[in-house]
Amino acid sequence: MSDKASPQPSYSLVFSAAYSSLFAEPRLFPSNVLSPTSSGTPCNFITFLATVQRLDLELFSLSCQSFSPPVGEGGTSQISQGLVKPETSFAFKRVSEVDKLRLDDGEIYRRLISELLVLEQEGIRGHPFILELQGLCWDPAPRTQKDTLERHSSSRYSNQMKVYPALIFEMSLFGDLFRFARSPPGRSLDVTSRLKICLQIGASIATMHRNHVIHGDIKPQNVIMFKADDGSFVPKVADFGYSTLLSEPEVTISLPRSRPWFAPEILEYPNFSPAQASLADIFSYAVETVTGVRATQDYQDIALRKLSDMRSDNSSLVELSAYLISTDTNFDAETRNRLREFFHGTLSDDPHERQSSLPLLLNYLGLTNDLIPEQAGSFGFNPPQASDFKLSRSLRSFYECDFRLRPYIVDCLEDIVNSDPASNLTSELGMRYVIGFGGSSPKDHIPDQAKTNTCVADIAATLEEASAFIANAGRLLHTLVDTGFIEMMSSLADTYRKHNVVEEAIIATRHDFETWNELFGPEHPITVDLAGAMSLLTYSVGQWAESESFARHNLDALQKRFGVTELAITLRAKLSLAVALSEQAKWAEAEVLQKEVIDTCLNDLGQDNPLALSSMAKLTGTYCRQGRFEDAERLGVKVLNTVRQLFGPEHHLTLEQASVLAEIYHHQERLDEAMELQMEWVDTSKQIFGLEHSTTVIGLGGLATMFWDNDDWEEGALLQLDALNLAKRIYGPEHPGTQTIMVNFAFMYEDAELFEEAEKLQREVFDIRKRTLGPEHPSTLTLQASLGHVLGKLGRWEEGLEMELSALETMKIALGSEHPSTMLTMSNLACTRKDRGEDDLALELMEKCIFEALLQFGHDDHRTIRFVETLHEWRPNDSDERDSG
Repeated sequence: MSDKASPQPSYSLVFSAAYSSLFAEPRLFPSNVLSPTSSGTPCNFITFLATVQRLDLELFSLSCQSFSPPVGEGGTSQISQGLVKPETSFAFKRVSEVDKLRLDDGEIYRRLISELLVLEQEGIRGHPFILELQGLCWDPAPRTQKDTLERHSSSRYSNQMKVYPALIFEMSLFGDLFRFARSPPGRSLDVTSRLKICLQIGASIATMHRNHVIHGDIKPQNVIMFKADDGSFVPKVADFGYSTLLSEPEVTISLPRSRPWFAPEILEYPNFSPAQASLADIFSYAVETVTGVRATQDYQDIALRKLSDMRSDNSSLVELSAYLISTDTNFDAETRNRLREFFHGTLSDDPHERQSSLPLLLNYLGLTNDLIPEQAGSFGFNPPQASDFKLSRSLRSFYECDFRLRPYIVDCLEDIVNSDPASNLTSELGMRYVIGFGGSSPKDHIPDQAKTNTCVADIAATLEEASAFIANAGRLLHTLVDTGFIEMMSSLADTYRKHNVVEEAIIATRHDFETWNELFGPEHPITVDLAGAMSLLTYSVGQWAESESFARHNLDALQKRFGVTELAITLRAKLSLAVALSEQAKWAEAEVLQKEVIDTCLNDLGQDNPLALSSMAKLTGTYCRQGRFEDAERLGVKVLNTVRQLFGPEHHLTLEQASVLAEIYHHQERLDEAMELQMEWVDTSKQIFGLEHSTTVIGLGGLATMFWDNDDWEEGALLQLDALNLAKRIYGPEHPGTQTIMVNFAFMYEDAELFEEAEKLQREVFDIRKRTLGPEHPSTLTLQASLGHVLGKLGRWEEGLEMELSALETMKIALGSEHPSTMLTMSNLACTRKDRGEDDLALELMEKCIFEALLQFGHDDHRTIRFVETLHEWRPNDSDERDSG
């Protein structure tokens, strides 16, 4: 009677590790914007936050750690990548694990601040051919022995986690220029298109130089290729880890050695003037152009091989460029002459013989005046100070982010104030004590009521002046968050689960919610945000009634505050409430809310809006869980066709809806259709994400179950074993997807009457769930009951019966007798009683199952039918009497 666990689609962002070479090369030198002594105070985490505030950068509550494993690593960064659509993704530039150990925090933050100042420089930000910084998120990490040594010996950490920033950039699956040139789209470009790309790269470098920025590491791996709306390809220069923002005309600059792209003088001299460094940039750009003007793979390989050989022999690159141009029959005479002039002015080994005006050189490639600004930016900038930091300015962002960020900010503030009691950050720390920011305040730091009232009034006034969102966010990422493509808190919940800190997160967030609710009221935006966070966190541990309560608080407050003026926010809150209701089998109310959202979206946002499509997808799931498979299929097919037409077969919404529809067919025992759709989903996922991505692996597990149910036991078992081995190797046994596959495999063993193997797998998952989710989580209880049933099959009746009874009683209290999981557990217990020869108790339990199923699902539901059929098997005379009647 056990139901098989089906793969659950994720409605948050789908993640990919398809490729990346950005930042993948080892780094020899840091950025050069700030020297260690160029600001009044050392660089630290608070200085970094002050810089973020000055630049109006947005802090997102995304977690880079819930994304794919790192796909690139260098001296100061490592990269994780998250896919949003097949052409576009995001890369998270994190402090590398090596540098967390190798460098002191002052140096780490000096480099990070330097890169921010370059990226946000006038003329750089928003440039069409420079990769835009979308925002920042956070990367928590355990403290190390190095942190203890750096800390004053008399101090003690109140928080055992450090939090590093992660920079968010847009990425593209077309890859960097080095990879793109070897791809079919790159090789198919004509001469005009290739020269245009080279010109656009040059225009971005000329713009940097005009705004007093030296890039320092120009090479094809640091240029990302994007596809424009008109079908053309556009380059964007990236990775400003070595860049210099000049504070005055004459400063000393160090440059890296990225073979074979760097200028020859870098081997001879350790430091350069700005004029000399700009000539080195121009040389690297010209070397890149040598390999970029042609896109056939043979040419690329020949060019690179000759380039490497000639750099090793100190041969002339001007001669190499002349040879490569002369052997290319695709260039007309005019283009060949222009290229010769360009390379003659850029590739001389002697920097004094190079042309110093990049705009003048770009005329040979067809430069137009609109590509480079006429007005140069001014020298100089005011370095950020830790004392510039204002806690109140970013409070809402801090409360939306990882809960471990808040106590870490407090630790850093206390460090500064303990070292300098006269610091004006003392007032920021005092604010922390009033509002309990970062945890409960020590008793000797709690201010009196008068000071508390004054501080609360000041905070309220400050927050009233601030906008709900900081305006200077990356346009693409902000749009995707607002339209619901990315669900940020879901990303955080995944990270908490991965780090095994969900309970800590709930305790900390509950404290913050209660504090803000008391001080600022239930309708304050931060109180509302915290209610939404609590709803999601309690949902993640199966506390669905409490999740519902917080979701109602969230929705009620939003409706009072915004009405329909913040439509998308209110609609998402309705959906969150509907999800919590659905888990408690309150399907009628959940369905009403989901339909309200769908109707509003269709009327006001259009049927193609991601929120409308997500709402319809969730309603499909609600129908499915009620056993209303015809309704679920009708809506599921509509949603799948829509997302497939709008976004293509490779989009994550298409893949998710295909998995839902395959599950519906599986429930209806339409196995051929289910398997066809599931195989299509798995093949597409494998093509886009690779075999070792969680979406692909979980899909393989679901496909294996379908093979098994279709009586292809050997294929099903082999495929499930492959999926399990992949999941364990890549994600470990505690990953939710791994656990789903293990449970499905256990059910296969149980069907095959291999009860010892079934027990082993179920007990392994049960122990993990007890530890990570808690003993009273519905998923833990369901598996406990199933394990007890298997123990009975092994003849360990008393042990198994005790587990089943305990699970059933806890479920009745936590979920109610009418919940589907409670009914399933009750029916399995009835089977155990029947196997023990306790026929009367078995019949009584099965009759209760039928009674609850009739009330909850009706006569035609597959669960009701199954319970009735089982009862007729046990009491065949009843069936005979009914037939004769």
